[in-house]
Amino acid sequence: MSTTVVRGRWFPASVVLPDGRTLRKTRVILAEGGEHAGMWVYTRPDQVEFHAPINWLQQAEIPTGRRARAGVDVQLTDGTVAVITPGTECKCGQLGRWAGPSWATNVAVRP
Repeated sequence: MSTTVVRGRWFPASVVLPDGRTLRKTRVILAEGGEHAGMWVYTRPDQVEFHAPINWLQQAEIPTGRRARAGVDVQLTDGTVAVITPGTECKCGQLGRWAGPSWATNVAVRP
């Protein structure tokens, strides 16, 4: 069994999905390998609003900190792109108090 590695996580964040929908004040996790690989977008604790596999061969380096505020393009395996924009708003509310799914808090994190 391979290990899932969290490559990026943001809250709060806005996400423009490949179908053009924009989700706001979400928790986003990018994970590589293992059973939890992919892009995960949560709108409430334990409620996945969007999940898709990531094309890690085409994916550019995942920016961190201030560099991520310009937007993070995520290359999905179906050839589409989702765009994450980390926010600076309040980190309050149910989603802000939630640390994320247990698999994302119990695995290694690397930039």
